[in-house]
Amino acid sequence: MRRLRVVVEAYACRPDMGSEPGIGWNVAHALAEWHDVDVITSARNRAAIERAASRDSRVRIHGVALPRGLEWLAAVRGLRLVHAYVWPWFAWRCARRLHRARRFDVAHRLTLGTWRYPSQLGRLEIPFVFGPIGGGECVPPRLRSVLGWRGRCVEGVRALAQQAARVDPFVRRSMARADAIVAASRDTATFIAERFGRDAFVLPAAGHDERAVPSRSSGGPFTAVTVGVLEARKATALAIRAFGRARAALPDGARLVVIGDGPERARLERLANAVAPGAVTFAGHLPRDAVSERLAGAHALLFPSVRDSGGVAILEAFAHGVPVIALDHAGPGALVAEDAGVRVPVGSPMSVVQGLAAALVGLANDPVRHKWMARNAKRAASACGWRGKAAVLARLLGRVAGERIAVSEESTQSGPVATPMREEEASTCQGDNRCVSPPSHSRGSRSPFRRQSPQTAATPGDRASPGVRSDRRPGSSGRGSDRSGG
Repeated sequence: MRRLRVVVEAYACRPDMGSEPGIGWNVAHALAEWHDVDVITSARNRAAIERAASRDSRVRIHGVALPRGLEWLAAVRGLRLVHAYVWPWFAWRCARRLHRARRFDVAHRLTLGTWRYPSQLGRLEIPFVFGPIGGGECVPPRLRSVLGWRGRCVEGVRALAQQAARVDPFVRRSMARADAIVAASRDTATFIAERFGRDAFVLPAAGHDERAVPSRSSGGPFTAVTVGVLEARKATALAIRAFGRARAALPDGARLVVIGDGPERARLERLANAVAPGAVTFAGHLPRDAVSERLAGAHALLFPSVRDSGGVAILEAFAHGVPVIALDHAGPGALVAEDAGVRVPVGSPMSVVQGLAAALVGLANDPVRHKWMARNAKRAASACGWRGKAAVLARLLGRVAGERIAVSEESTQSGPVATPMREEEASTCQGDNRCVSPPSHSRGSRSPFRRQSPQTAATPGDRASPGVRSDRRPGSSGRGSDRSGG
């Protein structure tokens, strides 16, 4: 089966960072096992990504910068999102030039991973996959009070941006042009169906590097950690309050390590001094290797985020055999399995703090249960590696391009992440080895694919997918021409 030529748009893409830049790099790099990949990324990422890509010539890197009068936007904290919104138009110009020379088979928008930022790759008139994208998640109403005034302002601005994006013609065109949409969570899949009338596959964007996991440290006092930017939606205050509440029932010397930095740090430090003086350490922002070392020595990860489509830190903790305590909400609630961690029900701030504290005490004082969860956590991590996620996307790209990509048996050993391509089967693994299929709101037998090529419409063993629209012009090959408009 031939390798496809794939152009990947990944605005956030760096091998030396976690979160979304790490998703962009790791997925694009892993896709190169099955396809020939050209990555178009922000020029600001090019030096870091080329240092890593130099060891693997399968990935071609193309850095795109805005004109000199606009590139400065990326250096100003409040204007970076403006830079990210404008950048795809310049990425499309690069993709169009490359397409004339390379004749790509399929285009893939990988990052930024939110639906509010449009992509212009659909204008290449080749099959186009949009996602995984998040952004359909919201803060539970009962927990908005934990955000503080700054966090509530941020969520208010975000709500206005969501409203504006729903009627943004460029966003609507991106959704309409996509041959397949991949949502990072069920919340986002539901949102896309309700607002844009499109069904989506569900594939959590978070993953982890299966190749380099240091051995777990043993001994030492009970240590819980939190990992993430210290901003309101991460709700680190809930973790600190829970640790303070549980402290008397935890083993002597128990401590909480807060990894990350951000605008909430000063407020959180004051809170820690009030509820658990001397027992909370703020480690600040750490390199990825240092974060991995801290996780290897931890006994539990507290992840109380109130709005998140995934959680790379959750899978990194699982890889080290560290049980995770998270809210049963949005992406983290889907990733954390009952046998590898604790999902705390969403309720009032007080009930959530009580639930987090009870989970901490339960893990700290029951070594048999902790050991059992640690084993299951490693199993959960093995099912959600970057290679397995790339295998799912490789097959999806092949499907929309009219090809059947033969993913090796070896790659599917990471779990059920790399199996199906029909809409009722397309799946990926969650933390508890369950599969996420297209959301339950899918409208009957309507296909989540926008259109099908003749090769895939009726292949042996496949059920034909009804209701697939086609807006190709009669007699058009779908190659080589640029759709007008933007």
